[in-house]
Amino acid sequence: MTEAHGSGELVGRSAPTASPRASLEELRTAARLSPDGFIAFRASGEVLVANEHAAGLLGRTAEDLVGASVFEHMPPENRADYDDIVANKADTRREYDDLAPRTRAVRTDGEEVPVLATMSPVDVDGETIFVVGMRDAGVQARMHHALTRHAAILEAVAFASNELVRTDDWRSGVQAVLERLGQATNVHRVYVFEVTSDDDADALLTSQRFEWCAPGVEPQIDNPELQDLPFAEAGFDRWAKELAAGRNISGHVEEFPESEQELLLAQDIASIVVVPIHLPGMWWGFMGFDVCGEERLWASAEVDALRTAADVLAAAMERRGAYRALAESYRRYADAYERERVAAEQLRAADELKDLFVETVSHELRTPLAVVRGLAETLFSHVDRLSRDEVAGLLDRMVRHALRLDVLLEDILDLQRLTRGIDSAEPRYVDVAEVVAEVVAGAHLGERPVNLEVASDTVLMDERRFRRILGSLLSNVARHTARTVEVWVECWVGEEDVVLRVADAGAGIPDHFKEAVLQPFVHGPDVARHAPGGGIGLALVARYAEASGGRLEIGDRQGGGAEITVRLPAETSVPSPGARF
Repeated sequence: MTEAHGSGELVGRSAPTASPRASLEELRTAARLSPDGFIAFRASGEVLVANEHAAGLLGRTAEDLVGASVFEHMPPENRADYDDIVANKADTRREYDDLAPRTRAVRTDGEEVPVLATMSPVDVDGETIFVVGMRDAGVQARMHHALTRHAAILEAVAFASNELVRTDDWRSGVQAVLERLGQATNVHRVYVFEVTSDDDADALLTSQRFEWCAPGVEPQIDNPELQDLPFAEAGFDRWAKELAAGRNISGHVEEFPESEQELLLAQDIASIVVVPIHLPGMWWGFMGFDVCGEERLWASAEVDALRTAADVLAAAMERRGAYRALAESYRRYADAYERERVAAEQLRAADELKDLFVETVSHELRTPLAVVRGLAETLFSHVDRLSRDEVAGLLDRMVRHALRLDVLLEDILDLQRLTRGIDSAEPRYVDVAEVVAEVVAGAHLGERPVNLEVASDTVLMDERRFRRILGSLLSNVARHTARTVEVWVECWVGEEDVVLRVADAGAGIPDHFKEAVLQPFVHGPDVARHAPGGGIGLALVARYAEASGGRLEIGDRQGGGAEITVRLPAETSVPSPGARF
């Protein structure tokens, strides 16, 4: 078992009095669902279960890892700790994070990589199996490094604002600004180029005006090739088009067009970011950042901050519009800082959501899997003594629990597609009343009386999404209300949208909970214990509505209960005869 903390580290819990029980198949299921590395092995070290995340960290395939010894990938000092834990397991209640949360794993090529790891014992058919969860510690370190670097860049931008705006001549302060930006970004060169035109040749030229270099790096300010350099003739026509249009240039030089590589590689540039400098009504030039001798990836937030630095420089250049440009630069600075805060909050929330996802899905998978397994064992052991009706009843229950698993997995996959923005709409003309009637008829609402009020209209809309939305709303009613609670389903077509409303006479949704239930894996306060579901339904509905350009509204039904309304854009014109879609 693991807990997620704000730092993102995995911390082991103390071993309970008795190890939790699980089957080998359940461990395989957990391995498939785990977003982290997962290995289960015997006390002898033999690996029984492994997923691709763990195999990738160790430099081999999951198939190759199963059957091998986990000790091949354990540093000697950790092996000693492990032997001590196994030896004392029976008479001490030690914490299973004695293999330090920050430890190392040995890859097949002998390289040692830092990992965050936990180890827990699990009872499998009377045998103690050890389950290890692991995560690449380098990823977290790189994230922390990127956040630290971004904060330094923002401080340098603030310095640039003060330095350039307070002086009458921006040229007197630009060198100090370039130095501060270079140190904050940890690059090897920072420079400013001005763009001019050759009227005789009708060509754009560029010349280097200012430069800062890190110690030991060869300056280029006196390089004659960088003075009056014609963009097109030198092979940099792409730069002129992109920068003039206000777009950045960034990436690894080896991935640039060949026409650009020669000049850049001659300066030992491996990675580069170039941001334009625009004055009102004109493209003045650009500011560049070189990383020499090694490739480096730039976070979008860092590039945004560098773009802000270029805007600050432009504000200092343009005296008449200085106050307006400076205000805009401060806005970008504040926006960049706010994006950083939001990004950090999203990282923390994503880590918490991941743990909630694993906990929810593990629980929801375990119950139907256990039922299906028990029913299958009953059929296998007693098939000769069961009547035809009894066999049919057992098979029916197996099918229903298998369908429950299928619905859960379908919800998870749909949620992932919607979150990643890869669920595309497929509109076609449908009869709203016909679709609503079919979905309601197929819903498992038990003995609940259903009041159906639907206008028969033909509209152009995404039928699949509409069915999923209504089905999820009805499943939500079944999960949160008693079996005899009255239900209302209404649907009508407005001037520009289809309005779907599902209400019930249950306990309703508390005001303080109306926002929370739209998040994945959050269950309502009165979920029936027997009702299936992973807390995904309303999150799916909200995302389907948003993806379709509509919205979801949660309210209270007059007379008591919940009322959920979904508005979806739709065209109400009827297609001409013979039209195909």
